Amino acid sequence: MFNNGRTSLDVLYLTMVPWFCRLFLHTLKVTPESSRLYQHYTPAKDRVRPHTLELLIRVPPLSTITITTQFSPAYLKWTEHPSDAHHGFYINSAVATTVMTSCPNCTIPSGLGTRHREVMVRLHTEPLLVPLPTPDFSMPYNVLCFVCTVVAIGFGSIFNLTTRQLVPDIPGNKKAWTVFGRSIDRSIIARGVVLIAIAGVAAYTYLNPE
Repeated sequence: MFNNGRTSLDVLYLTMVPWFCRLFLHTLKVTPESSRLYQHYTPAKDRVRPHTLELLIRVPPLSTITITTQFSPAYLKWTEHPSDAHHGFYINSAVATTVMTSCPNCTIPSGLGTRHREVMVRLHTEPLLVPLPTPDFSMPYNVLCFVCTVVAIGFGSIFNLTTRQLVPDIPGNKKAWTVFGRSIDRSIIARGVVLIAIAGVAAYTYLNPE
């Protein structure tokens, strides 16, 4: 904060930081330290409320005040990330409020008078863009594909071994049919036809409810 005037200013600085930015209060520094008059801090609760920091600072004339603190980003659940998680998270701007005896760049209602009037000025800082640790969102898709492939290969092989009926290809045997060079019992073919018919009827009923 800059004070280019000839008199000191008492500034009320208020900021609210989301809970996923864990502030370290012991690292809070106001330079120069003698300008800090009052401090109130309310810690955050995860997914309940943000950090609240309120400072009353006296800014000497023709001087600069610097406020710094350290924080640690928290790990969010994968369902709490927005669609553009790699873009980062915006931190709301802080609010600095002060009372000035003269403000040539302010618009003042005419009913307040023209001489020795006090004007309350409220300024908003720029928002911050903070990158947080993001998981690999493609991993669930990769795991699903891998697991489904393994299950399909394993289940298909076991199902094929436990349900196949081996029938010798004897000339004149009317119980076995040859399909793609393999002898298959008629009962298996009949079951397959019945299942296909049932699936077709169910699909037709679902697509045509009327």
